[in-house]
Amino acid sequence: TKALAFSECFPPEDVYYIESGVGECFERLHKELDRYDSIICSNDIMAIYLIARFRTLGISVPERLYLIGNGNLWLSSHVTPTLTTVSYNHEVTARLALQMCENLCDFEKILDHTHSLL
Repeated sequence: TKALAFSECFPPEDVYYIESGVGECFERLHKELDRYDSIICSNDIMAIYLIARFRTLGISVPERLYLIGNGNLWLSSHVTPTLTTVSYNHEVTARLALQMCENLCDFEKILDHTHSLL
């Protein structure tokens, strides 16, 4: 879902899906790395993974490449360098999701009632 959202905002060649594994995805990214000065990761775990992989290759974060994670995990503030991450209000998201489900159920009932009148 996140990859699809990223695909709507960025050119398709700039979205790296994890198809067969994280290592394979990293290798595709690494081949094109000169094109980028920053990377937005779908979650904090991927961003932390990239920090570690880049460190082994001598690529400094954030001096050479800036990384942003998603999720605001506790671990994100305990890696070096500290990861910039986006936080979501999960309680609000959950309430909105439940409200959407209730609205869809009500809509289906209205449709069923309308069809029975026809």
